[in-house]
Amino acid sequence: MSEMLMCMIAYLTGCTVGIVVTLGIVKKEVRKLANEYTNQLELILERKWGGKPMSNRPIICVDFDGVIHSYENGWQDGEIYGTVVPGFFEWYLEAAKHFDIRIYSSRSRYPAMREAMGKWLMDQCGAWAADREKSMMAAFTFAHEKPPAFVTIDDRAICFKGDWNADELSIDALRAFKPWNVKRESDGGTE
Repeated sequence: MSEMLMCMIAYLTGCTVGIVVTLGIVKKEVRKLANEYTNQLELILERKWGGKPMSNRPIICVDFDGVIHSYENGWQDGEIYGTVVPGFFEWYLEAAKHFDIRIYSSRSRYPAMREAMGKWLMDQCGAWAADREKSMMAAFTFAHEKPPAFVTIDDRAICFKGDWNADELSIDALRAFKPWNVKRESDGGTE
């Protein structure tokens, strides 16, 4: 398979940074070439197909920090330091059969940060697969901008239910909001 064809496949399946993991081994050549040809391919797709994803599956947008990455200590100058939130890889393998999954973060606008998220996730995936003596082949897609998602999974969001007077949207409730991985005083922990 030619290098250009591999890059086109990675791009057409939605990969901005394509990562293929099999027993923890990354096909770095595909990722490098995909990055090199991304701009050229974006122009081709925009002219020919309007730049739309080729998948007809609904898009699920998954936040990175606090959802995939455990993020126990909050923002640490951009460092990705934690572990994968337990159950992510099992969920991903099942969900990817039904949905086009895009990983998106406030980090996503910077190519170097998408690269760092991809490397970290590849390392975590390799360790997860090795611990289970499994082979896992997955293409993780890191969006460079927020995709038009069917649903978004985020640890710092409130589901809007059409009522601006809802209790969860009160100023006090918004100020008291804590993501799942931050203990509340009422839980016996500290902030």
